Amino acid sequence: MVVQTGTWEIEYFDRGINDFVSLRAEIDQVVDELGGDSSASFYLPNTNFNRDLVDNGVLVTVYFNGWLQYSGTLSAADVSSTKIKAVLLDTAILMLDEAEPVTGVYDQVPANEILVDVLSKTPGSGINLGACPTAEIALFSIKPTV
Repeated sequence: MVVQTGTWEIEYFDRGINDFVSLRAEIDQVVDELGGDSSASFYLPNTNFNRDLVDNGVLVTVYFNGWLQYSGTLSAADVSSTKIKAVLLDTAILMLDEAEPVTGVYDQVPANEILVDVLSKTPGSGINLGACPTAEIALFSIKPTV
């Protein structure tokens, strides 16, 4: 009798073809704690191509039996002579960590202008202005939290 277990699939986003591509990798772990740290790690063969992937912080998805388990940015790695332990971190959390703090006091400023100001301080966020109210906001303050 053969017992078949589930299958893991790991893919990276290739900007050259604008699509996800399968990656030959061996899963290590996926950690997604409520209110805690979120990460996934896996092992890659130590090749020039895989070292380039790690150096460029590509978007990676991890599936188990066709179900998305984790999606994140390739952020860190431990390199040995034969393999690379790659670590994925939540992309949104990484962007927030790298973003410039947004502060300001706005009085009688349209909401869309406030949003334009906030978005200008978070370049590369992928967030677009879209539809936003133009009504003026009475005394609104954005303060960083400590």
